[in-house]
Amino acid sequence: MSFIFTLFASQPASVNYYGVIGYINQQPVNDFDAERKLYLLKDGDWQEYASYPEGYQALFVTDSFTCFQKKDSIITRYASGKTDVFYRKGLGNAVVGKDGTICFTDKESKGYMLCKTGTTVKKLNVKGWPVAVSDQHLIYFNYVPVKDGEDDVLGNFYDMRLDIVAPPVVIFKKGFPDNTLVSPDRKFILTGNSDNDANGNPQRLLVDVAGKRVSKLLVDADKKDNCYYSYQDKAFVFFNLENMQKQVFSPGKQKWIPFK
Repeated sequence: MSFIFTLFASQPASVNYYGVIGYINQQPVNDFDAERKLYLLKDGDWQEYASYPEGYQALFVTDSFTCFQKKDSIITRYASGKTDVFYRKGLGNAVVGKDGTICFTDKESKGYMLCKTGTTVKKLNVKGWPVAVSDQHLIYFNYVPVKDGEDDVLGNFYDMRLDIVAPPVVIFKKGFPDNTLVSPDRKFILTGNSDNDANGNPQRLLVDVAGKRVSKLLVDADKKDNCYYSYQDKAFVFFNLENMQKQVFSPGKQKWIPFK
């Protein structure tokens, strides 16, 4: 199977949505799926890096390969020119790691997650929605029952080892899955949880995984929906798409609150 994968060096005039799907030379790559284009952060701005065909969904980008999903198949195109295709009936909720590990659900799994490492696929004995996979750790999310009147989209984040048999560990409870961003070293998770401070200014919730604590990041309203992790700053960077002004939040400089 082949598909078009076109590289560019031009700069977009205007982009109104981004989603971080990986890094090239430790610079974030974002997917603008409405245009079917990927953008690379270079020289302080987003520059058009690649396009992909209609019907494809960009999943993950590294220096050595790029992953797309087309219906029930995950297509991995390597920098060497080699292409692999992984098919699973009813494949969904897929996340890909930098070592090529794929975690997903399918039609037969009945909500249980599966993991593909190399050519081996194994069923994980837990249900949930994969969020990120890295270094033989799967970060996943599971909804929890709620009482009448409570938000019904909250749930728990878990860390599950893939290389040994061990029960999943709860990372954070009552989290919101949308717009979640996990740092490449898995030490911090920017959850989708957001609220306003006493003055009505937006806040995003950052979780210190090992420290079992949270920090509320006070983000400018025009930057709160766009974020990437910076290898260079070791920080989460929120930015305005129109003028690329940014706010940098280094975990080491935040005020932290222990989990209750």
